[in-house]
Amino acid sequence: MANNTHTLAIIKCLSYIKKDTSSHLSFKKIHHQVQKLISCNFEHLKLSLYLIKGESVKKGILFFDLDTQHDFMRAEGSLYVPGAEGIIQNVSKARRFAFDNGYSILASTDWHDLENPEISDSPDFKDTFPPHCMAGKPGSERVGDLGKLPIDVVPLEPLSDAELHKLIDKKQFHIVIRKNEIDVFSNTNTERIIEILKPKAIIIFGVALDFCVRMALEQLLKRPGIKTYLLQDAVKGLGNIPDDEIINKFKAGGVEIISTSDLRKNIQ
Repeated sequence: MANNTHTLAIIKCLSYIKKDTSSHLSFKKIHHQVQKLISCNFEHLKLSLYLIKGESVKKGILFFDLDTQHDFMRAEGSLYVPGAEGIIQNVSKARRFAFDNGYSILASTDWHDLENPEISDSPDFKDTFPPHCMAGKPGSERVGDLGKLPIDVVPLEPLSDAELHKLIDKKQFHIVIRKNEIDVFSNTNTERIIEILKPKAIIIFGVALDFCVRMALEQLLKRPGIKTYLLQDAVKGLGNIPDDEIINKFKAGGVEIISTSDLRKNIQ
């Protein structure tokens, strides 16, 4: 049955190419896509058809939604980021822009247990913090408009290449990466997802600006070829480093500082 499915997909692909006299694809590129069709599973077949037919997968631009969870974003949360409740509307606005324009969202969430080194009853609020975003508890839930796309979860454990491709080889996706450390790249799946996607631009927003957001930006700036945007009206910090100081530092380092109202003008 699988072979029949592959054959039908290839026939459909070739039929489209034959009819599409305006196609700019070279024969070499077409041949490459057909080879991929033969060797891939059905999810990859669908993606290849999107690419050959010229439909936009929009993986060149990725929205990165960091730690927008109840315990950080709501005033009653166990590790409330001052002022974060006031940016929930803009966080939702950024997500809706992505959803409505066909862009994908990669999100991170803290997913702690009491054994994590970061969790402490005597926190210093630099390396250790009170219990927050505990796995499966209400405080770990994301806030704001989450849209209607199915949300897939990347666990703490490393996934295989096939498992990662199944999550991201889609025209549009909404994925949550769980982590039990401050840095989202502490989950090794994050690095591999970025490597597979090879985005040309990443739009970052969320909390806390002086911890998770800062670390994510520092990691991304090490990767040539990725243009980074920071949504200044959809981020807040805990105050260890003033928000303006962090924003100005990243601006000097090449990060494009924009607001949610600038998305349509800057991200197309």
